[in-house]
Formats: sequence, C-alpha cells, structure tokens
Amino acid sequence: MDTLIRQAEACDIERVLSLCKKQCEFNRENHSPASLYDAEAAVLQAVVEKMRTSFQNRDGDTLFLLADKGQATCGYAVAKIYTEDPAADAGTGRTGLLEKLFLTEEARGSGLGQALMDEVMEWFQGKGIRRVRVEPYGWNERAKAFYEKCGFQEYSVTYEKFM
Repeated sequence: MDTLIRQAEACDIERVLSLCKKQCEFNRENHSPASLYDAEAAVLQAVVEKMRTSFQNRDGDTLFLLADKGQATCGYAVAKIYTEDPAADAGTGRTGLLEKLFLTEEARGSGLGQALMDEVMEWFQGKGIRRVRVEPYGWNERAKAFYEKCGFQEYSVTYEKFM
C-alpha cells in the first residue's frame, strides 16, 4: 500500500482534528491518574478547538503534515518556528518546535514516524533553523527512544507534584 507524506490543505481540517483528538485521548490514557482531576470532555474539546484555531491561522512559520496510507490518514506532525526569549540563558533566536507527531496505533512501527520527522527537519533546515525542540511526556518511553534515535538529546527536565 502506498504511503504519502504531504502538507495539509484547508480541506484536511477534519483529518487534522480527528488525529489531534486521538492523540489527546492516547495521552490521557497514559497520564498519571493524579493529573486527571479535570473534566475530560472539556479538556478534549479545548484541545481540538485550539488545534482548529492553529490550523486556520497557520502561516509561513507553521507546518502541518499528514501521513496517508492508501485512502486513510494515519498520522500527522505540527511544527512551528518561534523566537526564543531574549533572556533565555540556554540560547536565543529563532527556534523550531516539533509540537506534535502522532501515528495511529496501526501505523506505529511502519516507518511513517521517521518519514514525518525527515520532512519536518528538512523544512526547519530550509527555514535556517539551527535548534529544534520536542517535549515528549516523561512516561512515553517509545517517543523518547524515537527522538533520541533521530539525534535529539535530553536537555531540560520538568518535575511536577500533584497534591
């Protein structure tokens, strides 16, 4: 079956939102129960609406990619360029952020994640970006291993305490 990595078009909004919803559900299934003290339906709706706004307002510093396998869209990546705070002691300037990279369960391990990553990194390079961040959840060992395989290194760690 043929696979295709392509930039999302306006007509793809429902595909993007469907993948965003699946990613949010996947994350919530794996988060610590202590962090899930909110109204799940309201969070899911807010996440999807934020993605809708981001998709509708995308510009030259935002990339939405879709991974299609046959007629099915089974993954996506969202990448953005932002300007790091001028007071950031770890480096300033234009920085790339791989905000989302998600594959449906049946597409994982198929090479589509690497194909999405390759396209994102090529886009960043074309934009002159020299530093790219990704922020996987601490519990997501598979994602962390994937990013390390792609050359990312642990740089900053966030700790949280739930009371």
